[in-house]
Amino acid sequence: MRKQLFLFIVGLVTCNLFAQTVPYASVSFDVISSNNVVKNLTLGIDRNATDGIDPMFGEVALPPYDGIQFDARFLLPDSVTTSYTDIRFGCEDFAAGIYHLQWENDNAVTIRGNPDYSRLGDIIFYDETSGEVLAKFYPFDSIYYQPKSSLHNIKIGVIFGGVLTPLTFKINSPHGGEILKQDSIITISYKANITVHKRYNAFFSPDNGITWQLIYDSVSTVATSFPWKVPALNSTSCRIRIGDFPCNYADNDGTFSIYTNAYNPADAFELPLQMKSGNTLINLTAGISPLASDGIDPALGESALPAPIPNTVDARFLIGQQGSLKDIRQGDINYIGLKTFLIQMQRQDSDTCVFTFHVPKGLIVHIKNSFGGGDSIFESGDAKYVVDGSFPGNQLLMYCSFDGTLPVELTAFSAAVNGNKVLLEWTTATETNNHSFTIERKVVAPGSEWRIIGSLKGKGTTAIKTSYAFKDDVTNCRGKNISYRLKQTDFSGAQSCSKEIEISVPQPATFELSQNFPNPFNPSTRITYALPEKTFVTLKIYDILGNEVAVLLNEEKPQGNYFFDVDLKDYKLASGVYFYQLRAGSSVRTKKMVVLK
Repeated sequence: MRKQLFLFIVGLVTCNLFAQTVPYASVSFDVISSNNVVKNLTLGIDRNATDGIDPMFGEVALPPYDGIQFDARFLLPDSVTTSYTDIRFGCEDFAAGIYHLQWENDNAVTIRGNPDYSRLGDIIFYDETSGEVLAKFYPFDSIYYQPKSSLHNIKIGVIFGGVLTPLTFKINSPHGGEILKQDSIITISYKANITVHKRYNAFFSPDNGITWQLIYDSVSTVATSFPWKVPALNSTSCRIRIGDFPCNYADNDGTFSIYTNAYNPADAFELPLQMKSGNTLINLTAGISPLASDGIDPALGESALPAPIPNTVDARFLIGQQGSLKDIRQGDINYIGLKTFLIQMQRQDSDTCVFTFHVPKGLIVHIKNSFGGGDSIFESGDAKYVVDGSFPGNQLLMYCSFDGTLPVELTAFSAAVNGNKVLLEWTTATETNNHSFTIERKVVAPGSEWRIIGSLKGKGTTAIKTSYAFKDDVTNCRGKNISYRLKQTDFSGAQSCSKEIEISVPQPATFELSQNFPNPFNPSTRITYALPEKTFVTLKIYDILGNEVAVLLNEEKPQGNYFFDVDLKDYKLASGVYFYQLRAGSSVRTKKMVVLK
């Protein structure tokens, strides 16, 4: 007949760890059969232990009972595996566990032991069913107990000496959801529930706890904060840990994000608004960006405005006590939550101000009078909010509710002059029902109108990043400023326009060769040059000994501005100093460049 012995341990200890293979605290018992067969069993606690088999502590999974010979062993928490040793996870100042002891083929066993009480307090045997105390052993007592044959389960509680209140930490900041900028100095704040005269560690994880790196080794239970320089990386899954893992420690409540200075512009979102009153037109922009702060961010286009001119119509965002035409709050396109913007107006009671804007999918805009009333809610589409003479006060509250699914369509749009051509490039992060892009151009001059110069087919609906390019011949636009825009058309016929970009198409007057950029470079650099007239051009690269190593150009070129991109994957250049030389007719220019691998 099989018997089971349940052992319950509650521990409070404060000593240092022994060697790795010796558990921090343990209790050994001999279970002796009626014919004096002895089985030595050990249970205990250690911060490196698990509920499974831990060979480092001598735990070995045993084969099934043979049904003949007396045997005694622990049954591990999986209710299948048995072992003569069962060491569970437990910390130095607090531990708890339940241990199951089994034996077979004997109805009259004796439990006997001489515990090392240096880490032990009282040892108590309980009846598992009734909770009755069967035996109690005080420090320095030997253990001797014979369970009655009618008992099937015995629980043994072992009390370890130590502090009554275990140490715990709480991280207050960053608590989760913050978006931090690389190389900035922030304050990590925390709180400990008790004072312990010991230094603890703080760790940082960029991958939600998969890997950890030490960032501070002097965390005190008396202090409540320490400074930290944010590392240079891009991650949306960062965490902080403080304490003595895996025991007295705490992780912050949620992940936070870190962006480098070169963060992906697609992670930001802007909502343009236009306010019109009579002949006054004011353009405002609200938005979110990973690089934003609660103050004025010049890098994001925010700037403190002077006080409005008296007796004029004015509108601006209030950032603290300062006015700005742009108000960018911290967040990215995956942000879920509410951002509040405050618009301050200046007007006469008879003035009517009309705000127009377009609300994308994934955003709900709620505008109201800051003094109450005037509520309007806008979802997905063109919107208009009117402030007329019946509107009390001159402040608007604009609540922007993000659901984390903002569409990021056009993420980049650029133009570059290369000779008589302009290279237009743009990128989409996602496309929904996109039929095509129409490319339009106009000369920057009074009365000039947009003219269609080409079109490219869209990708329909896709979540894959897509890049587009279009070359425009600007031979007839030399010496002028020109603007470009994209008009996107979906399959329903609906259209929307991109922002406009303006470039200058200069008329080259002299022969010029510019310094390559970047320099030094790896893996690519750009060489820019200008030709004042049509001529035959050669562009070559020489090593430091004057040996020709690459021919980049060898052809006739018309007047214009040009650039040539050198990529190491196309030209096998080793690390070192090189010279590039441009010949155009009788003119020669030479510059130095450096390859740094």
